[in-house]
Amino acid sequence: MRIRPLHTADAGTVVALHAASWRRAYRGILTNAYLDSDLEAERHTVGGWTAVHTPDVGVHLWVFADNVAARGFYRRVGGREVERTDRAAADGRQLPEYRVAWSSPGALTGATRGEPPEDRERPAGSRPSARRGYW
Repeated sequence: MRIRPLHTADAGTVVALHAASWRRAYRGILTNAYLDSDLEAERHTVGGWTAVHTPDVGVHLWVFADNVAARGFYRRVGGREVERTDRAAADGRQLPEYRVAWSSPGALTGATRGEPPEDRERPAGSRPSARRGYW
């Protein structure tokens, strides 16, 4: 397997993968009508998956409370559930979600590579971001 940075030409593949993953992960959480709709077109409009991060700020995402598998994965890679709220889901219903946060992009990527926490802390003097990233 070769891992490389994304390129603009990859957008269609990323959108298709994102839509397929939503259909699988959120079946039983979001309505079938929404999941069976044209998610690919919506992902193109929204810009697909966007995570807002820079080297000196925190990273976070929102996860549905009922998505137990994803919440467990995020915990295993160092994510902390720092907020719970009911928000408008993509299918229009209000659903409970958790904001899962990492202190920095390095904390998230380091955890996925199995690095010890002390090797993935955010730079000194940095602050968590107030901006949102969406899965």
